[in-house]
Amino acid sequence: MIKFRFYRISILLRLHQVYHFCINLQRESSVYTYLARMLKWLKWLRIINLLIVALTEYVLYYGFVVPALERSGIRPFFTSELFFLLVLCTLIVTFSGYLINDIVDLEIDRINKPESNNLVRKYGTKSSKTIYWIFVVSGFFVALYIAYFAEMLDRIWMYPLAVVLLYGYAHYFKKTAFLGNLLVALYCAAVVLLMYYIEMRSLQSIEDRSYLIQLFWFYALFAFLTNYLRELIKDAQDMKGDRAGGVKSFPISYGLSKTYLFIKWLLFLLLALLVGWMLCAPFSLSWFHAVYVLLFLIFPCVYLWYGLERRPNVNHRRLHLVLKGLIFAGLINLLFYISF
Repeated sequence: MIKFRFYRISILLRLHQVYHFCINLQRESSVYTYLARMLKWLKWLRIINLLIVALTEYVLYYGFVVPALERSGIRPFFTSELFFLLVLCTLIVTFSGYLINDIVDLEIDRINKPESNNLVRKYGTKSSKTIYWIFVVSGFFVALYIAYFAEMLDRIWMYPLAVVLLYGYAHYFKKTAFLGNLLVALYCAAVVLLMYYIEMRSLQSIEDRSYLIQLFWFYALFAFLTNYLRELIKDAQDMKGDRAGGVKSFPISYGLSKTYLFIKWLLFLLLALLVGWMLCAPFSLSWFHAVYVLLFLIFPCVYLWYGLERRPNVNHRRLHLVLKGLIFAGLINLLFYISF
């Protein structure tokens, strides 16, 4: 009888353990599902690209523009609240550009990226267009608020211009060999120069501002070249779907050989920019900074050049990821100059 009770208690304990194991497994599974969905949403929103845009603006403004004004005893036009709204407005324009591009490229992306998903595939073209216009109109009111309180109503034209150009890119310009990629690269450079432009009236009062102008032009050129390269490599990767969609991209118009040659010329310009900046910059480079530039800025350019030589087995996806890393490394590179 005692032995029977012992076995009975043992079975109940085992069942209790199995029950708790199943409950914990269910909780872990629900947490995993939630995280997976959240990561999927963040990917759809291009969160990494948007974070790079926001961080670039904050680093340039609060790392260089504001300290330069404060050293001269000049108060910045933009308060922290207004600058946050400006960054938000930039992100709205950028995200709206991504969204309208996904809407236009819905069928092309089914060929180029059959396994991936985005907001347009999830909610349909009609709902996505509604979301697009909600963002565009909301962003305009944010821009109007900023322009009014920053006393810059004469510059409100910048918001509709950016929206129209990105809309035109998705519908017309990206179907050309040069204009689409040029427009994207210029937009990325303009985001950099915007941080100087918004305080240009105050910065005119600073006598020794040449170092600041050089820094902004260097980083604007860096953003222009890296994003132009990124667009070209992406076009080479997406040739199949672009050809089916009637897109006359550079690789389709001129072939891969000439595309790789053009990319090499741009890489040469980028390397010349980086080396020239190291030698002629108005900032002193420490040995640690010099090693960083060599490893994370110059070496990736050499790797990209080498990757293009592996024809016909060029891994466009890998080269695209290297360029993304190069863009982020360029942002980190700015942090070395903040203490100047």
